[in-house]
Amino acid sequence: MTTVTDNQFMRIAIEAMKPGILKRLDDINYELTRDEEYIFSVGNALLRIDRIYKQLEQIVEYLESQSLTNNILASKIPHIDWFKYHLENHSIRISTIGDLLLVLINKVYMLGISDKLCNINLVTTNENISNTGSVKIIKEYFQYIKDIKRVRNSMIHNGIFVDNDLDEIGLYEFMSNFDKKSKIWSDLNLSKKHSEYKLNTIEKRIKTIKLSNEKVSVFIQEIYGTLIDIFGQRLTAANIAYKK
Repeated sequence: MTTVTDNQFMRIAIEAMKPGILKRLDDINYELTRDEEYIFSVGNALLRIDRIYKQLEQIVEYLESQSLTNNILASKIPHIDWFKYHLENHSIRISTIGDLLLVLINKVYMLGISDKLCNINLVTTNENISNTGSVKIIKEYFQYIKDIKRVRNSMIHNGIFVDNDLDEIGLYEFMSNFDKKSKIWSDLNLSKKHSEYKLNTIEKRIKTIKLSNEKVSVFIQEIYGTLIDIFGQRLTAANIAYKK
């Protein structure tokens, strides 16, 4: 089974990078050839995508970890704030993967766009690749993350991550801690309802991000599938042997 980390494109790129890496280890002043620079640019783009995707998976591990949850509950950090923090990071990283996929496409096809200027419009309207499978899939990816990017942009510009259910849970927990003398918060029935509501909400959020990770993984691998032959052609033109 192929994954974002263990796939043919990644293996070919890493193998192609080895000679240049060994030369640099042997001579710190060694200057990469033009072909080696191309290979490193593609390989580094792949590694950055891999790193960010692993962080998406780690977010699920953090949120599902009972020991981490227990530590947070025992600390002064509000549990819901900790939970929302990871949801915020998840939104940011899914958007970042889209940006990194654009950079990867730019590198593989040698479009010559600087990383800072590499955006969906510049890449998808480039006449050299506008009709390729890579462009088709990256457009679909950005359509898929449209709402996620809206959430991310709101966080960046307004510093606010809004989740009505989690905010309501957080408000209840804040009030029960702030106003401990009030008998209303000690109502066992109310406390039970809150606990059930919180548990169900958290389970739904974790399920959503797990499904999202699976979808992102599919998009990444589909884009890799459209790029591997182009990368292979570049290697062949540079007389670099590789196993497909």
